[in-house]
Amino acid sequence: MAERRNIDEIDINDYLEVVWKRKFIILVFILIGSLIIGLPSLSQKKVYKATATILLKGGSGIAGENKSIAGLVGGGGLSQSSAFPSVIKSESVAEIVLDRENLRERVDGWDDPAIPKQSLISSVQSMPDINPFDMFKISVTTEDPQLSADIANAFAYAGKEFWGKINYTESKKKREYIEQQLPRLGKELKMAETKLKDFSLLAPIPFSLQGVELDRLRREYTILNETYTMLRRELESVKLDESKELDPFVMIDRAKPPLGPVQHNKKIKFVLGAILGLFFGMAASFVLEFWENLKKKS
Repeated sequence: MAERRNIDEIDINDYLEVVWKRKFIILVFILIGSLIIGLPSLSQKKVYKATATILLKGGSGIAGENKSIAGLVGGGGLSQSSAFPSVIKSESVAEIVLDRENLRERVDGWDDPAIPKQSLISSVQSMPDINPFDMFKISVTTEDPQLSADIANAFAYAGKEFWGKINYTESKKKREYIEQQLPRLGKELKMAETKLKDFSLLAPIPFSLQGVELDRLRREYTILNETYTMLRRELESVKLDESKELDPFVMIDRAKPPLGPVQHNKKIKFVLGAILGLFFGMAASFVLEFWENLKKKS
């Protein structure tokens, strides 16, 4: 045991001797590492981060959201937690934000007519930083605090708008169907009423062909009138049901212009560079020592 301890102490002393012998090489690596990683942070422009917070009703977090959206999309295969981030990152939403906020004019360098719109849309797609857990947060970082807030809010509202286009509740579907049918039925009812009035002026003889036609026109008018009245009542009922439905999206906090820029942690980057330099410096020292010993032996 004593012999093994002496061997270990000799090995450790050898290591320390190599480190001391190559200390200048290690210091150079430390200096180079800290400069390579730390210097770029000194030239970084000030950027500002703004965050908009949305509540997805039906529960917070992933589990609750899966249940809340199932009825909304008519099946349950999609969930707000899994689908809504994809909607926010979609080209369609990015294009809405680009046009609505006039980003081609507001972002430096984007006003060049030679830049294709698709390229700008791709740039807008990369802007939002999404946190889908608990409250749904959309963060945007730019060099202008007001622009960051405007874009974050625009993504929130554009996402909600686009989501509404692809997801309808039953009440909305019924209302849209009835609103499409009412004008047609109204025209048919008016035409049936006009035909009935015109034919009635002829005073047809009962049980004659004219009488049979008059009875047919009366039945047609009665059916159309009852159908039209029923749809009008149903429309009012559907509107009442729709007003009771809760919007699954609530803007909890609109993004506001941040008071200060994002901190880049410059000191940490210099320290990290120094640590990496120390690691590579020591590795280089032992490689050089091994190479010199190998040369001596040969």
